[in-house]
Amino acid sequence: MRRSSFVKMAIAAFTAILLTFLVRGSTRLVIGDEYAMLLSLPIGVIASMLVVATVVAAVLDLTGVKPMDDDLGE
Repeated sequence: MRRSSFVKMAIAAFTAILLTFLVRGSTRLVIGDEYAMLLSLPIGVIASMLVVATVVAAVLDLTGVKPMDDDLGE
């Protein structure tokens, strides 16, 4: 994995977490609490998977099992 891909994945995870809060908060005002949770659940699952993947990639790089490639040539 390249470092730029790692950064993009971390930014996507952070954005998905913010989107989860935004969707749940805004739809809660319109359609109620239960439906807002149901609408924000898929985004939350995607955000959780991105966070786990980011942490796993960081641990693999830290331990040296699968080091990240530098993007210096680009």
